[in-house]
Amino acid sequence: SDVVAHSADLPEALARRLARQAEAGGLAPLDLLMAGIAVYLHRLSGDARPVVGVPFMRRMGSAAANAVAPVVTVLPVRVDLTGARTLSDAAGRVRTALKQARRHQRYDAERIPRDLGQVGSGKALYGPVVNYRMFDHELDFGGVAAITRHLATGPVDDFEFGLLTRDGRITLELRADRSRYDTDDLASHARRLVRLLDAAAGDATPLDHAPVMDEAEATAIA
Repeated sequence: SDVVAHSADLPEALARRLARQAEAGGLAPLDLLMAGIAVYLHRLSGDARPVVGVPFMRRMGSAAANAVAPVVTVLPVRVDLTGARTLSDAAGRVRTALKQARRHQRYDAERIPRDLGQVGSGKALYGPVVNYRMFDHELDFGGVAAITRHLATGPVDDFEFGLLTRDGRITLELRADRSRYDTDDLASHARRLVRLLDAAAGDATPLDHAPVMDEAEATAIA
């Protein structure tokens, strides 16, 4: 399907707050970011156990570590937020869910619908995909600097939250099916997510009270 995209940088002050919170809690900033996305989906849908798609490399500890061709698979990961009160609580749930799913990362995702007897049913294995893009941005070949250019990206079935970190900056890269979303939709999701993260960072706001609307939307219904 045709893809629409939108990028937004987190405010520097928010990125620093998340970094300090992650360091103090023995977490990674990615844990807090994924937790924020899971909380956002929970608050929007009412489902305290959202299922997201997460790409796994399937390379470590196998011959695939030296493979040239891509071997990535996207597996469903259920994040159980039942009873989670703070962003740190939610981040711990994310780490647990990823650890459980990582054990199965060599299993082909295409087999899961067959295992469940859902081939042809149209049922999705997961909602949005959360994709942490780990790239080497600084390429040096014997003192000769190289420039990285993105030639193509994978397909998007519905919606993807891309997370990119570089030099202390955090960028949200949202991609979605153009037949279902437009750039305004993606920009709205980015603003809402940033506002939720800003409120929940540092565990200052209980998750049940974290905002799920941007400031303009909240003002419009006030």
